[in-house]
Amino acid sequence: MDGERVPLKEYFERLLHEHDKTHSQLAENVKTALASQDKRLDGMNEFRASLDDATKNSVTRDYYDSQHDALEKRVALGENFRSKIIGGAAVLVVLGGAVGGAIVQIFTK
Repeated sequence: MDGERVPLKEYFERLLHEHDKTHSQLAENVKTALASQDKRLDGMNEFRASLDDATKNSVTRDYYDSQHDALEKRVALGENFRSKIIGGAAVLVVLGGAVGGAIVQIFTK
């Protein structure tokens, strides 16, 4: 302006125009920032949902431990039964051998 005079109306119109321009730019910047923030929040919500799904499909430690203990007991019972079967079979083999030996003794006399 270098010392030149400007009518007051023109001065205020220019100030108002610059003010409106500044606010329009600020509004545009806010709009862009909000869109960017919404995009990030959507990504976070998707991640949170995937974590929720993973949690729903997981077993708790207590449930796992109780089921594992039950399986250990069943395996122990199976091993015990297997040992009894093998022991019984060994007894039958020994008895079969003894009976067979006795029969051979009877017929060879």
